[in-house]
Order: sequence, then structure tokens, then C-alpha cells
Amino acid sequence: MIILLKSSLVICLLSVFCQDFKDRLVSVFLFPLIAVLLGIIHYLNVGKPAIFWNVGINLGLITVMLIILYSYVRIRAKNTFKNSLGLGDVFCFFTLAFSFASIAFITFLVFGLIFALVIHSLLSRKRTDKKDAFKNSIPLAGYLCLFFTFILIIHWLEIYNNLYVL
Repeated sequence: MIILLKSSLVICLLSVFCQDFKDRLVSVFLFPLIAVLLGIIHYLNVGKPAIFWNVGINLGLITVMLIILYSYVRIRAKNTFKNSLGLGDVFCFFTLAFSFASIAFITFLVFGLIFALVIHSLLSRKRTDKKDAFKNSIPLAGYLCLFFTFILIIHWLEIYNNLYVL
């Protein structure tokens, strides 16, 4: 049962990466499915009271982060939020909030954003077929899902076991 959950989660996360990287569009049904799979795996690792605290704190942090980003884009950048961050990216942030304990989530979210920046910088230099849409956008949801896939696989291989602690 747990192997089916984990393999389904990896397939869904990699599907988001592939769709976002290729088309800059992601099937919307993948986000609730990933959230449910992450939530079930999280629940199996920590139990009922802890998952509510962890997910609640993570959702609160994502909400505050998006409010700050929205304010910055509107006031400082004089741009619309829609042109700065895609709806799939917002869904991805909220979906990944179901993943880990709060400290691990914050740590991996920060490193996931750095990972997205570095990978996109490296790949955008090598692309020769730069279309306008791809030049001006980053597949953030895809990169984050790829990064979280790596983290989950490392955890499942028991290389790092502190994802659900704290």
C-alpha cells in the first residue's frame, strides 16, 4: 500500500515537472491529488495532532509569503501579480504545504527556490530555441516538484530521516 502511495506521488510530481517545463501549463487535478498523497504519507509518519499543526503552520507561512510577494509586486514593481507568478506556482506552494514538518518545509522550500533559480539559469543559457513565452517565465512549480521528489526519494532511501521531526 505504502509503495503504491509513494510511486503515485513520484509520478504525479514528475508529471507536474514535465508539463510545466514543456508547456508552462499544468493539469489542475494534479495539485489536489499530490496534496492528498503528501497528506496521507505525512499522516502515516506523524499521526493526527502533529499533521494539523504542521500543515496549519505551513499554510500560514505560504499565505504570508504570497501576501508579501503580492504587495511587493503591486507597490514596488508596479506590475500585476498575474504577470509575476503563475496560478500553478501558487497551487504548488499550497500543495507542498502538506509535505513535511514546518522546520523541514521551510528549509526545503528555501533550498527548492534556490534550486529553481540555479537550474533555470543554467538551462536558459543552453537553450537555443528561446521562444518569447519561455524566455520570460520560469517553470517554478515544475522545479519545486522535481526538488521535492529528490528530497522524498532521499528520505525513502533512509539517507535523511528528519523530514517529519519538529
